[in-house]
Parts: sequence; structure tokens; C-alpha cells
Amino acid sequence: MDHKTFKKYCFLIICLSFSFTVLGQKVKPIQNALDKNDFEKALDKITKNLKKDSLDAGSYYLYSMFYIHPNNLAYYHLDSAYKYVLKSLETYEERDTKFRYDLAEDGIRKNEIQFQKNFVDSTAYHIADSVGNLGSYQYFIDKYQSMQYTPLAITKRDSLAFMLAERQNTYQAYYEFISKYPDSKQFIEARKKYHDLLYKVKTELDDIESLENFIAQFPESPYLNEAQLRLFNIYTIDNEIATYEKFIATYPENPFTERAWKWIWYLHKEKEGFLRIYPQFPDKAFIYNAQKSDTTAYFPFYDDEKGFYGYMDRFGNVIIPAGFEKIPTNYLCEGVKRDYIIGYKDNKVGAVNLLGQQIAPFGFQEITELINGVLLTKKNNRYGLVHKVGFEIAQPLYQKLTPLVNNMISYSKGDRKGLLSYSGRIITQAVFDDIMAVGQRFIAIENDSKYAVIDKSNLVQNNQKYDFVYDDFELIDNQFLLLEQDGLYSLYDIVNDKTLFNQAEDILETRDGWILKTKGKYQIFNKEGLTTSPLLFDDIIQNQRSFGVKVAGKWGVCDVQGKLFLQPVYDTLYFVSNRGILLYEGKKKYGYFYSENLTDLSKYSELTIELVDFTSENSLKQEQAFIITKDKRGQVGALDITGKIVINNKFSKINAVSDNLFIVERYKKKGVFNIEGKQEVAIKYAGIVQKEDNFALLNNKKFGLYIANQNKVIDATFDMLLKPYGNTGNYIAKKGKYGIIDVDSKVLVDFQFDDLKFWTSAVALVKHQGKWKLYDLKNKYFIPEVFDTFDFIKQDEDEIIILTYRSSGYGVLSNKHGRIIPEEYSSIINMGTANNPLYFVERDVAQAGLYILLYIDARGEVVKKQVLKEEDYFKIACQDN
Repeated sequence: MDHKTFKKYCFLIICLSFSFTVLGQKVKPIQNALDKNDFEKALDKITKNLKKDSLDAGSYYLYSMFYIHPNNLAYYHLDSAYKYVLKSLETYEERDTKFRYDLAEDGIRKNEIQFQKNFVDSTAYHIADSVGNLGSYQYFIDKYQSMQYTPLAITKRDSLAFMLAERQNTYQAYYEFISKYPDSKQFIEARKKYHDLLYKVKTELDDIESLENFIAQFPESPYLNEAQLRLFNIYTIDNEIATYEKFIATYPENPFTERAWKWIWYLHKEKEGFLRIYPQFPDKAFIYNAQKSDTTAYFPFYDDEKGFYGYMDRFGNVIIPAGFEKIPTNYLCEGVKRDYIIGYKDNKVGAVNLLGQQIAPFGFQEITELINGVLLTKKNNRYGLVHKVGFEIAQPLYQKLTPLVNNMISYSKGDRKGLLSYSGRIITQAVFDDIMAVGQRFIAIENDSKYAVIDKSNLVQNNQKYDFVYDDFELIDNQFLLLEQDGLYSLYDIVNDKTLFNQAEDILETRDGWILKTKGKYQIFNKEGLTTSPLLFDDIIQNQRSFGVKVAGKWGVCDVQGKLFLQPVYDTLYFVSNRGILLYEGKKKYGYFYSENLTDLSKYSELTIELVDFTSENSLKQEQAFIITKDKRGQVGALDITGKIVINNKFSKINAVSDNLFIVERYKKKGVFNIEGKQEVAIKYAGIVQKEDNFALLNNKKFGLYIANQNKVIDATFDMLLKPYGNTGNYIAKKGKYGIIDVDSKVLVDFQFDDLKFWTSAVALVKHQGKWKLYDLKNKYFIPEVFDTFDFIKQDEDEIIILTYRSSGYGVLSNKHGRIIPEEYSSIINMGTANNPLYFVERDVAQAGLYILLYIDARGEVVKKQVLKEEDYFKIACQDN
């Protein structure tokens, strides 16, 4: 408000309010002049008085009265009146008692001066309030100092300014308010709205650049942490190790680099050498604890005094103190073999890590593992995600969450699907029929039986458009993307980022390139999409070594480059694995075995290709092919892949069973021949069945064995299939009773046992006279261990452990360590693994209603002992048995 306007309002109010105080004789001339409206005279006298005495509080007081006299329009000035009343108060305080007394004699006391000040304050405030804008209030606040009215003016100014900022509702308006009025009551609310709108506007593009700029420009924002998290979530949307590495390098100060490191740990395949690969990993303790969890099982125990469950390791050390009201029932039987632990409080599920640190609060219906590093949570029948290091990825809002192989998640709402990242970012809304991963790089989205195929790296873009144009798709060798559209095919080279073929009728992959069908003709191309031959074919069948090609109704053969080496003159052809080709021309039959000449096979009435899978000496899976021949007499023989006769045509049936052995049949009897045509097993058996590397021989309901690698035959004279006795080279056999023989059928242990199993090379586990015993094979006597039944706890080359039982109770026996637990307990359960057992051992004292519980390690040492009442026992006992 300008000075003239303010002066006008002052005059109107003063005319209604002005009155004089009766003054004494010293200032009477001034007052008389004012009473007579002789303002020039009054001003002259005031000026003379103040020249004589610059501390004349009375003259200053009348000077103030002078400027607000209702009839003194020429000199009227409220600000001057205020100035001089303040001067009057100031000089009054500086004068001595005598002066004040004389001034009182003139009718001027401090109260009169203060009254004048209050009157001027009141007048100025009401003028400002009448105008009621920011300028009027601010003018009053700047010019006047009133204990009564200044706070009111400030309050009204601030309220009005805040209201105007709210009308604009921009971060600029709120910034102006908090800058101008830092002491206002609305400051906190205005500052919040400023930061809210600033963050919203500056990051509304929701991209990396806008978030980077916000973080750099507004480091004091309360949304800094949220912006840094959003940046992390967008930047790492593909959930790839390389991306996390790049994020750490690009934003070393971002607090969420810790999450990036933890994701690298869970995604990395090499766990044992992880710190050699990433020596800069900031949380070494995390790695050590995680690696420990890979080899350590934790076992629950029940604290009957507290009424809670805790966890210990297999040595009895308490790792997590008792604090869970309830635990999953499967933990009671097998302990915890994962890197997290589920527990219950108030019938709600939560999860902790193996240090007992909370990673999922106790508020869910269920918690299971989705993938390594991520837990699937269920609440109100909806699913969400929690990372195992303790942060929430996605709230439980989804009907289904399905991990995809390319580190993305398909989520469902109703019957529609959307795409979610492992950073919790919704990439697409749930509006599609289906979403699938296409290798590591692409996503296929289906709508109305059409597909859109999108590069995963483009998913971070806002307003991504999806073109549903493809009928089908296929990823080839993780390098090529085959797309079908309206019955035609295109091929995209992912690695080199280029399209190799378009609008093809068919595209077939070969070992060295592609077969392309266009306009009904086939042509051969290399992997780069370049043609290797100008020849066009009517049809083509492929083999790793060559191609069968059809021209004008006849078949020929070309190499993988498309060069013909057998002209198209044959009616048909068949590949014999990768080593040969059968060719038919009229009544003629030929074999081509990649030598100079064809082999005439016309003398055979029938040719059959037989393929055999076998394991080579260097443990590689390989394939061998043979040609089974039948002559005009109906006799069967065999050729190898060079066309050489290996078995003459004199059998009724031949089956290749390995790379060098055949089961042959003649006159309904069977034998075994080798690839040189030599008989290995006489043709006298009713049945021969391959059992891994050996062959079971059957005759007259008796069993024998052909041991191929030793070329040994044990004749079929036994009552059951022979079983190896460990790795001793001897066999368990049965003739009425069980015994042991060697490969030459020599009896090593007489046939005297009801059952017999391997224990050690020197001691057998035998059943004798209704009891199981240990029998010394060399010295022919029973070792003093007798029990009724047993079950295997562990059975491998390293150790055999059995759970034994007799009338006195259960016990545990090892072929390496002997008796581990004596047979005196009512129940024994191995809660650990076969290699790292922990036995939960129980003895009940029925009369007292008590249960003695022992936890016993692999060496038979008691690591924990408890005595529980019956009701507490059933809270910790495994009910699996």
C-alpha cells in the first residue's frame, strides 16, 4: 500500500478518535495553537523548544499529537506521529526525576505518552486490517512495534500469504512463502508441500536423468533417500550382475549400493571364490555367514520354561535364543537347511536369517522361497516379495508371482498378467494374456493369441508401445530370434544386432548355418546369413555332416556348403548317424560311407539302421550306428559304419547293445557277440538282459551273469540276479540261502544266510536264524552285534549307517565307527543329513509322564539333553514316524 493511501485511511480514523489531554503551562502555548488550529504556530513553538532542548519529551509528545490532529490535513502523517511518540518515550526515560516532575506539572506523564503510542499503534493496525492485503500488513509490521498488534498483523499476513500459496499450489509459491516467513505457523506445512511438489515435478518423467538431476540439485530434500532408491530401482530393472556393478561404479555415494552388492552375491554362480572375484565387497561378515549357512544345518529346540522355540547347530551351540511361539512342523524332523528361518508370533509368520536378524516381519500367512535371495510372502491371500537381507521388494498385492528365467517376474491380477522387476517396479500393468521370457534378453507378451517381443533393455522406457504382430517365436542358441508373422519367418541376430532374413517360408538351423525356404525352394546359408551356394533345391533333409537334397523328384547329397558330391539320381536316402548314407535307386541299394566309392548292398532284402548310445572312456556320451541286414533267406547280420560285415547273416535277430557288443538270437536261444564277430556268451540262454555294463543271463528260472569288462561268464545256476558285493569284485548269490561267489563262480561264503548285504570288504551284514548279525568273512565267525531289524540312514562308498532295533530299543550302527548309539531308546530320528547327522533320541519314562530327550552327534556325543513333560514333548517331537 502506498503512502498516500495509508495517509487517507489514517485521517478517517483519527477524525473519529482524536482527543487532547489537558496540559500544564510550559506547553500551553503549543496546545493553544493546536486548539485554535494554528498549526504553523504550533510547529514553530515545537521546533524552538526542541532546538533549546533536544531531549524535551513533552515537545516530542505534542509533535506526535500535531501529526495526527484531525484538522491538520496539511501536515497529517501517522508515521511521523509514531516516530515522535517513540522519541518522547525514549527521551522521557533519559531525563532525571526533576524534569519528569516538571513535565507532570505540565500534564504529561509516561502513561499519557504510552497511551498516545497505543493509540497510534491501534490506528495503524486497524487501517492495515481494513485494507487486508499482504502489503498493508507488511507495512504495519515494518513500521510499527506493538506488543499487542504486531503479532496479530504477522499472524494475518502469514495466513493470507499461505492461502495465496495454496491457491497457486506450486513448489515455487511455497518456496517463496518459506523463504519470506520462516517463523510462521504454516512454515512446516508449507515446507512439506514445497518438498512434495518439488519432488513430484522434478522427477515426474520417472527416468534416470531426472532423478540424477534431483539428487544433485537438492541434496537437503527429505525425498533424497526415496529419489536414490528410485534411481537404484530404475537403473537395475534388468536385475543383471553387470548392471549392479555399473551402478556401484557410477553412484558410489548412493546408499543403495549395499543392495547392489547383496544382489551380486545372490546372482553370482561362484560362491566359494566370490571374495577373490570381488575383494572390494564391503560387508565381508555377510559373505562369511552366508557361506557358513551353505554347509550348516540349524535344529530347533524347545525351552519349556519360556514356552518358546530356539535354534542350535549340530554341536549343540545355541545360535538363536528361544523366542518363537511356533515353528513349521518339517523343522522338527529335519531342521533348517536353508539360509532363512520361518517362525510364528501371534499365529503370524515371519522370517529371520541364520543370525536371528529379522528379514520379514511377523505379519504374513505364509513365507516360502521364490528364488535364491527372494522370499515370497502371502497376506490376505495376496502375494508380495521380501529380499533375504531384509528389505521389502513388493507389497503383498498380487494373486500370483512367477519368476522368469531372465530375472523378471510375471504377476497376475485376476486372469490378466503384468511384468514386475526384482526392484519392485511395475513395468507393465496387468492387462495381458501371458508374459514369457525369451532367453535372457527378451520378453514375449501375448494378447489375443498374438505376441509382442521386446528387448528387456527397453522396458525401462516410459510409454513403451507393444506391437502384437507375431504368431510364434523361438530363441535359437541364445543368439538368434526366430519370429513368425502371418505364416512367414524372420531371423534376428541378437549378438550382432541385425536381421538376417525376412519374409521366409521356413528357416531351419544347421550346424554351420541356415536352410532358407523362399518361393518353394531351399537354399543353404552360413551363420552370418550369406549364401554358400547358388543351388536351389525342391526339398532338403539335414545331417551334421551333409544334406540330402531333392531336385526334380530325385535325391542327391551335398556338403554343408551346398556343393553336390552325390548327384540327384536316387529315389530315396537315409542317413546312418553321421557316418554313412543308405541310397535306393530302383531295386539297387547302396551304402555311402564317405569314401571314394559306393558300396553295393543290393544283395540284402532289407536294411535297418540301429543307433546305440554309450559312454566313452573319457565319460562322454556318444552315439554308435550299425546297419542290421536281412538276406533273402530271412537271416540277419550286421555291418559297421564303414560298410564292413561284423556279423554274418546267420541269426534270426540281432540287437546292438553297446559300441562293440550284440545280443544275437538263433533257434530261440540267445548269446553275445563282439564287434569282431567273436562269440563272448554261448547261444544257449532263454533270455539276456543288459544291466548297466553287465548282462543278466536267464535259463530255466535260474540266473547268471556276463561281466563284459572282464569277459567273464557266470553260468545261470542261481536263484536270483547276482548283485555285486561292494567293490570287491565278488557277488552276492542265492542257492536256497545267500552266499558270496567270485567271478569264476567259486564259493567264498557258504550259502547259509536268509539275507546278505554289503557291510565292509571283510564283514558282511547277514540275516541268520531270524536275526541280523555281522559276519567276519575271512575268519568265518559272528561279531557280537545282533538286532531284529534295521533301516539305512546312509549308504554310500564312504560309510554305511543303519538304525537298528531289538526288544531293548533303537540304536545306531556304522560300518566305519561301530556302535554310535546303544539299542536302548524308544525313538531315534536323524534330523541332520546323511553326511552330517544329528540324532534326536528319545527315552520315555511312562510312569512319571516324562520324556528324556538327547541330541547326539555323528560321533555319539550328547550335545544337548532335556527332560520334558508329555505336553511339552509333543511340541518338539517329530511325528514323521
